[in-house]
Amino acid sequence: MTRVFIILLCMVLFLPLEAFAGFWVDDWSNAAYYETNGENANFRSALFRGETRFGYQPEENFTAMPYVVLYETYGQDANYWNNNLAYGLGVRLLPFNLFKSDSVFLDWIPSTKFYGEILALTFLKDTATATANGVKTDDFRFGIDVWHEWNLQKTDANLFWAEMWANFTYRNTNFYDDLNFDKFQTYVGYFQFKLGRPIFNGLMPYAALYVNKSGSGAEWLNNVFYGIGLRIEPFREKEEIAPIFRKLKMFAEFLNMYWFNESSTRPKTDFRFGIELTQGR
Repeated sequence: MTRVFIILLCMVLFLPLEAFAGFWVDDWSNAAYYETNGENANFRSALFRGETRFGYQPEENFTAMPYVVLYETYGQDANYWNNNLAYGLGVRLLPFNLFKSDSVFLDWIPSTKFYGEILALTFLKDTATATANGVKTDDFRFGIDVWHEWNLQKTDANLFWAEMWANFTYRNTNFYDDLNFDKFQTYVGYFQFKLGRPIFNGLMPYAALYVNKSGSGAEWLNNVFYGIGLRIEPFREKEEIAPIFRKLKMFAEFLNMYWFNESSTRPKTDFRFGIELTQGR
């Protein structure tokens, strides 16, 4: 609990720093109810997941940025893999941040980030089982991350909008269970794409695609989820609202699931709803 307190204290100290030149916050937070979660047909539980980075960039054309990073997972269930906190240090490079393009197919390039991170893990629940299973509590990873939005900053109701998140990393351990699996030491790829059309007052139906692919044979790292969703962003263009809340999304999705390593025991559909908040991305 001491380590958790230290991390929370860091969040309190770093968040106000964004008001000062050079400091930045990159955050993705998602709290949702999952009918199946892709793992268990009777999951029916709420789960919080988040990624938060606090960093420093002295000048706009300075492409190397050190940062503190947190990966948070907390669920209603008692399993350690849904209740843990990874924390550490990282550095990111933005080699294309000054790239300019008039093409809608290339304007994501400035958002490309190369990064490396050293992480430690603490368990919020079920520590005894995690320890007995030999779960690793440290990791080194490096890779590429891209988050980009089209027609969402100042939405044109006559055009489609899109949102993309792509991440490809090599991970040393991935906080794996070494008693039941060989050492991880392989790649993990993730691709998320949403395409929709604004209707009115922040109401946005969309099609969604989530792809996980890894050099590991684990089923939960090798799958495709696809389906339809509906989101509401009530504060997106309200300048009187604090910037941190303007990208608040309330959403619901119905998804089909395809498993690359097919398993008859895994669910084939999921229904989920929740809230999502992003900042600095």
